[in-house]
Amino acid sequence: MTFKEDLLQYIWKYRLFEAGSLITRKGETIHIANPGIQNFHSGPDFKNAKIYIDNSVYNGNIELHIDPSDWYAHSHHLDHKYNSVILHVSLNSSNININTLDGKDIPQLILKDKINRSCLLKYDLLLKNSLKNIPCAKLFSEVSSMLPGIYTELLHQRIIRKSHDVNKILITNNDHYSRSFVVYLIQNFGMKFNSEGFKALSEAIDPDSLLNTNSISKEALLFGQAGLLSKVPSGPYEKKLIELYQKIKKERNLKEIKPSKWKFTRIRPNNFPTIRIAQLSTILSSTKSLWNDILSSEDVEEIRDLFRKEASKYWNTHYTFGKESSFVRKIVGNKSIDHIVINVIVPFMYHYSNINGRPDFVERSLNLLYQCKPEDNAIVSIWEELGVNVNNAGQTQALTQLKTEFCDKFKCLQCKLGQKLLKRTTPIDNNGKNSIFL
Repeated sequence: MTFKEDLLQYIWKYRLFEAGSLITRKGETIHIANPGIQNFHSGPDFKNAKIYIDNSVYNGNIELHIDPSDWYAHSHHLDHKYNSVILHVSLNSSNININTLDGKDIPQLILKDKINRSCLLKYDLLLKNSLKNIPCAKLFSEVSSMLPGIYTELLHQRIIRKSHDVNKILITNNDHYSRSFVVYLIQNFGMKFNSEGFKALSEAIDPDSLLNTNSISKEALLFGQAGLLSKVPSGPYEKKLIELYQKIKKERNLKEIKPSKWKFTRIRPNNFPTIRIAQLSTILSSTKSLWNDILSSEDVEEIRDLFRKEASKYWNTHYTFGKESSFVRKIVGNKSIDHIVINVIVPFMYHYSNINGRPDFVERSLNLLYQCKPEDNAIVSIWEELGVNVNNAGQTQALTQLKTEFCDKFKCLQCKLGQKLLKRTTPIDNNGKNSIFL
């Protein structure tokens, strides 16, 4: 197997080696009282360690490498931050000495013959036997019971990652939450089908212009900036939209996006960008401050009422401009609303709570996810195939975080499930038979 430094650091951190008979390269006995605290920044790998070499106690830092020569390859001998190193730990041995910038000869510990073989075999199994990019799939039954215990941590991680986008939008809009929420809503209103188009539309819309107009003007501004009024039939509704948009465009010196941003093929008509924009316009026209109404909502059903709106009458008999269809009311469905709750409202509310010192809204944002039905997508299906039962969107978001940020990137050493698997090792018997050490 390919042995990487992060695995060596993991082994050191959790003492997955035979610690009873350690000696330095020069034959001195070593006892590890404290392996130190792992350092994820510049400088030695572990800080504030405590070790005994023969009868002397040493407090300081530990540096680990695969080969002793890496100390010089990484120029640690020229860096004063490494003067505090009290022990150099490596997988492999060599005859070179390890010296610091201040001239100190650092004791060396070689771990190759001391490492827990069970740990290495499981790690190798994780890397080589991934099933649908779940490295521990074949060992999952050993750790599946742990999953509910890490949902909350994974969920926080995912929401924090999403809230980074919220922060960018707030900065652009001078930390004005109502305006920023409208921009973030537009950006995500197309779901996966027209995400590129709605992102471009969110960047082309001035939220103040949108919020301070009547309902038909909102519709005209949205369709106009979307570039969807450039080639439409000249019916009464279309003429009104064009007339209003041309006036707003001239007043505010606007420039619409290209119509080529929008996708209509291989999409269900209810998800056409024309229908989604018409629904968005109605939602924004139904309240003076959508964000404030959301903050006042007690549960997900009250939020659904804010978004369960119907597109204007023209769209009852149309999916695109100028082409009539059978009568169908274009009402925003619960599945689309839950998508908005999961991907827009929750990260926005979470960010709001942290910035404004309102921990109650952190709890409320999580509860909104627990009240939404579980998502139905390829990632969730993979976990269900492994026997995981999902009951709400909080769990599916946590599982998505686990899959995309840990499994797909093979970060088993940072994953709670991977760590548990690697810590479950086979002990040595008193006669040394079936030794697990290399």
